[in-house]
Amino acid sequence: MASRLIKEDALVRKDRFKRAGALSFCQLTTDPFSVLTIEGETDEARQTLTQELHTLGASVDMELRERITNIHSNASALESQSKTLRNRTAALGKTTRQWSGMADGARTKLKVCSYPFL
Repeated sequence: MASRLIKEDALVRKDRFKRAGALSFCQLTTDPFSVLTIEGETDEARQTLTQELHTLGASVDMELRERITNIHSNASALESQSKTLRNRTAALGKTTRQWSGMADGARTKLKVCSYPFL
């Protein structure tokens, strides 16, 4: 979307430069009616430019707001996933300690039981 806006902006600028060149040429004439026409075209060009800038600003603003909303929703999802991961890691550590204790106890019992048969 941004590339499209940039291309449109370049075309508008090119059109503006063409108008400015025509304006310079028309100002050299001595016909007073052409000066009035040029002033009207200048006002029209100014209004068009202002409207285009407002439209461009609104579209960029809307796109940025969508991105910000997406970033905030992703941040909350990541936070909840991190919390779940921390809880599961703690539970896994507890289970590992329990199994380690059970294995140590079983190993001790096997040592005690195996000595009488030697």
